[in-house]
Amino acid sequence: MTTTDSPTAVGSGNAATDKFKGARFTADTSPERLSAIATEALAGLSALIKKHAVTYPEYRVLKQWLIDVGEGGEWPLLLDVFVEHDIEEVNSRNFKGTKGSIEG
Repeated sequence: MTTTDSPTAVGSGNAATDKFKGARFTADTSPERLSAIATEALAGLSALIKKHAVTYPEYRVLKQWLIDVGEGGEWPLLLDVFVEHDIEEVNSRNFKGTKGSIEG
């Protein structure tokens, strides 16, 4: 009898995380620019919390979800699905022709 492995989402996510971490990407981004981007991202999250009047129980559930995403190795996939299209749109402004498509 032959058996085959069935990949899991966690296994695939961990593989994606390991591949990304192994690459150690760098850019000509100054620490000041990175700080400005990170600060504004956190300010956006703060605005969302205030807009939706997030309670402590909801915050704890969100925090657990974020931890689970990380422990499941899903950060690369989550960012690729929900953020990368915006990065592609911004970067395509500098080029003539068809906007790139994200492969998955």
